[in-house]
Amino acid sequence: MGNHVKYLVGFEDDRALDPNVVGQKFFNLAKATRAGFAVPRAVVVSTAAHRFYITHGTWPDGLLDEISEAADDLDLDRGLSIRSSATLEDLEKQSFAGQYRTFLWVINKVELKNKIEECWQEAGSQTIQSYLKAKNNSGVAGQIPLMGVIIQKMVNAVAAGIAFGRNPMNPARDEIVIEAVKGLAEKLVSGHSTPYRAIIDRKNKLRVTPPSRDLSRLTVGEEMLMTLVPWYDIATLVRALQSADDDVCLDIEGASDESKN
Repeated sequence: MGNHVKYLVGFEDDRALDPNVVGQKFFNLAKATRAGFAVPRAVVVSTAAHRFYITHGTWPDGLLDEISEAADDLDLDRGLSIRSSATLEDLEKQSFAGQYRTFLWVINKVELKNKIEECWQEAGSQTIQSYLKAKNNSGVAGQIPLMGVIIQKMVNAVAAGIAFGRNPMNPARDEIVIEAVKGLAEKLVSGHSTPYRAIIDRKNKLRVTPPSRDLSRLTVGEEMLMTLVPWYDIATLVRALQSADDDVCLDIEGASDESKN
């Protein structure tokens, strides 16, 4: 076994709990996995590989073979998601929401290599530098934030979305807000799709608003979403995750498969 092994980290690895090694997103996924929550299987290419790539302009020896083996184990031919996991991300005052890259349904090794490199290259983009400057992050302005890259098994989602542990429109209220769309959440995150919005208050009272207030105009798929999304289960999951994370308010991406998991 060569030195390249150190660049790939799984949920069970002790290094998974060091965000400087795996980035904030994978760190949070590892914590959720260890707390018993259902997280699709994944590995992360550590920030050390990104540092090597920045310094040498090439990949560490043997890393691509290691990643290819891990991707096969995660059923590459059935589709993987490639997601950025930066050290500066998902922080209380710097979420970097929408700033980094996610690629869905990657199904071959050429595409896999290219998408990992695109994640690395995005870290040094003008967009990220402008974001850092806008946030007055003088400590890292001009530097390239180190990036872990998550390789994760895709979920065959019938519905997906984002759950907010606190109502973003009215943070003072003790409410959970869930936004969901049919299929994957890519169109929701990009702003190209209007979601169902559910609000669940502290007494577990549920109020769901469809994307169109004219219910007669909803498609069959949109009507089905009312029953496909387990609103109460998601709210319970959000509360449990926040409780396991010292009651820190969380925003959580999720998907529901055909069994509503």
